[in-house]
Amino acid sequence: MLKIGHRGAMGHELENSSSSIKKALEMPIDMIEIDVRKCKTGEIVVIHDETVDRVTNGEGEVSKKTLNELKELDLINGEKILTLEEVLDLVNGKKKVNIELKGSGTVKPVLKVIKRYLKKGWSLNDFLISSFRYYRLQRTLEIIPDIDIGLIMFMSPHLLEVPVEKIETNFIVLRKEFVTGEIIKDLHSLGTKVIVWTVNRKEEIERMKELGADGVISDYPERI
Repeated sequence: MLKIGHRGAMGHELENSSSSIKKALEMPIDMIEIDVRKCKTGEIVVIHDETVDRVTNGEGEVSKKTLNELKELDLINGEKILTLEEVLDLVNGKKKVNIELKGSGTVKPVLKVIKRYLKKGWSLNDFLISSFRYYRLQRTLEIIPDIDIGLIMFMSPHLLEVPVEKIETNFIVLRKEFVTGEIIKDLHSLGTKVIVWTVNRKEEIERMKELGADGVISDYPERI
């Protein structure tokens, strides 16, 4: 079962920050999950929300700020907002990276960065691209056909308007409240693996193992 740190190790350090990534790197886990958005000047930055308000000393939308403007802000832990490249340099191939695409216009620039790191010795197996938006994952496969993708879902797959067997994805990333043994069995029968988010309590983690989940995302990844 994949052990995945949520936004680094956000139960210990500020999400998506350098400290959170470094903390996750110290842990015996397989993968680090991060959120990315495109800023006004086209660079990919690592931040969850549409705005900088919650995690920095500034305010406003990420997409309306240049990289220089974002770098002038301080995160609430005193650090700086990271670019995708800065995170990958920190990870340095030591863990796999789950890149969740947030906002519009992220597919091409993210994959452009990935292609550069493939030339530096990284492998396609080092990356998982995930999103709530299936069209972004389809576009991802058009550009890099063999990369792993994960469709994130708030609901049960059985409630989809499109039959789940028609969705081409390596992983379904399910909210823990909707996970059952039957759903995992059904997805496995289609050749799709199941990652569950966000699972923090040890008894919940143990239950996901028993149900046959292929991965767990946790704020406290050392508990997995």
